[in-house]
Amino acid sequence: MKQLSIGVTIVAAIALVAGITKGEFDVLGLAADPMLLSIGAVGLTLALATFRSSLISPFLRVFSTIFAVEYVVTGLAYVAVRAGWWPPGFSELMPPASLPTTVAIFGLLIHLISFIPVIRQITRLADPYFVTNDRGDLQIGGFEKRRVAERRFASSLIVALVVINQFQVGINIRLSFFNRDWFNSIQNKDSAAFWSLLFGVFCFWAAIAVASSLVEYYTESVLKIRWRRWMTERYYGLWLDDASLYRAALVGQAADNPDQRIAEDVRNFLNSTYAYSISLLSTVSTLVSFSIILWTIPADFTVPGTEIIVPGTTVLGRSGLLARWHLADPFDRQATCAARVQTGAIRGRFSVRAGSPARI
Repeated sequence: MKQLSIGVTIVAAIALVAGITKGEFDVLGLAADPMLLSIGAVGLTLALATFRSSLISPFLRVFSTIFAVEYVVTGLAYVAVRAGWWPPGFSELMPPASLPTTVAIFGLLIHLISFIPVIRQITRLADPYFVTNDRGDLQIGGFEKRRVAERRFASSLIVALVVINQFQVGINIRLSFFNRDWFNSIQNKDSAAFWSLLFGVFCFWAAIAVASSLVEYYTESVLKIRWRRWMTERYYGLWLDDASLYRAALVGQAADNPDQRIAEDVRNFLNSTYAYSISLLSTVSTLVSFSIILWTIPADFTVPGTEIIVPGTTVLGRSGLLARWHLADPFDRQATCAARVQTGAIRGRFSVRAGSPARI
């Protein structure tokens, strides 16, 4: 992480220098660019947070690393745009001016919330999977089965899920502009633009959106299944190790159905953790992205009887709609496997009472 923090610092310094030399606004007697200066300032703060990321949860450190890398990429891209180095043929791919600052703020928020007591309690349960040295089997399609480190594979899956969700946010933004242009073509009775937008824009991005959703579902399922299997084995091991099950039965302190409690608690914990990390991050990214777009729409509201202007009325009016999000449980198809685990655990528990322990 120290190398990454150095990279963030270099990009922030480049943005500050470019903001002073390439600007068009008078800031303290200098022809500065306020946007580049803000990118540089927030980048220096992010560099400090990245340098101190060893103090936060390993689970949250994955997200912090993602946003630091994205800041480096988007920051350099926007500096290239302002300096006139961006290729003209890729003008549609130019990053928005607010993108580097937004990802840097997300990275800072991840660092700050990691010190909240409730978040610490949650990550204390999630962290062991991301620091374990256990290795598991991995087989994709018809390729040969390989042994991979669980923590590295889990971190890679989280990176993939975050990138996919951000890509889907970009697709939604592109389709929103399609809706604007498409309905404008209907209003103007422009048949050429109508069919061009329908087949050249909508069909293309809709197909990509469907494919990305399938990839996201598969990746999410793999992460949850492997994570749930590892946590279930770990807590079943803690329950059965050192003959603790026998001692609890002898002293009469055995909990009711501990095997089912472990299976259900692990499932609920993983679903909630995913919902309040990756799913929530996707929702907030959508909210921020569309809020920035809506803020630029000239729809200010003047308070009746006064000259007070309230900007961003469109954002305020639609923020509730954009904040809506849905959580789904992708584990329905795993009900059979979960039932088998619980059946084996129940068999082991009853075998203790019978005096002949059985393997689960």
